[in-house]
Amino acid sequence: MKNLIVLFIVLSILFIACGSSDENQGGNSFLDKKVALIKSEKENEGKLVAQIVGISKLKSEHGDKVNPYIDAIFKDICKNNQKYQLGDFKESPNRKLDIPSDKTQIHLKNNYPSGNVLFYLMKGKKVVLKHIFDFNTEQKFEVEPGQYDILFVIDRKFNKNIFVFKASKTLSGGKLFLGEFNITSQYNKSGSCDPGFHSDDDMCLKPIFKILDNCDEGSHLVEHLCCEEGFNFIMDGKCSRYSDKVESVVCPAGYHEAGKGRCCPKGYVLIENKCQEPPKESK
Repeated sequence: MKNLIVLFIVLSILFIACGSSDENQGGNSFLDKKVALIKSEKENEGKLVAQIVGISKLKSEHGDKVNPYIDAIFKDICKNNQKYQLGDFKESPNRKLDIPSDKTQIHLKNNYPSGNVLFYLMKGKKVVLKHIFDFNTEQKFEVEPGQYDILFVIDRKFNKNIFVFKASKTLSGGKLFLGEFNITSQYNKSGSCDPGFHSDDDMCLKPIFKILDNCDEGSHLVEHLCCEEGFNFIMDGKCSRYSDKVESVVCPAGYHEAGKGRCCPKGYVLIENKCQEPPKESK
């Protein structure tokens, strides 16, 4: 009888141990099998960014246990792919913001339609933020001020190429930083890409990382400033405007209407649609 009780206890322990092993990363675990299945799917085979997107969907069931799988793939991507310049990360032109001095806010939008997009915010080798961007979506983040590396990692729908775009930026406290990400491409007709473009099979592509418009109602984004309606270009760092009617021109300080409704620095005139010094009179 005692032997039967001991045998029952041993079998019970083995059953519990085997059942729990499926929930832990390790050889032949249930999560291992799910990850392997995602990697082997036709649309994900050899496409590491797509694999991260697929594995991330397991978080709803397995929580943070999927992170080691994702981190290993991300490490492989960074190790084996060149990092290209992303572009400058602009501060918000909207000054009507109330952000604590010990916080930095980030507002990003993805407009890239031809593949997956991963966003990583790094402090040294530490991942501070990571996010998967669907097409035409926005996301806001809040971090501590400091020096960061901003990474956008993308893949392509029709090949297995991966591109890593990186920018380094000091994010000051009490400020909002904005970025709208996209890709522009052109056919590679000559066998080499123009400066700023990167080879992608028979195409050349480059990232577009422009400031995101968050201006208040009644104003709009012009280059890097929020300007009132009717002001449609920047001169001397200020919102300016011109029109066909000379009397309606408003020029910034230090400039004057120099002809055809155009603003030029004082002392200059408009010659051939350019601000130039007036010709000197011959003696």
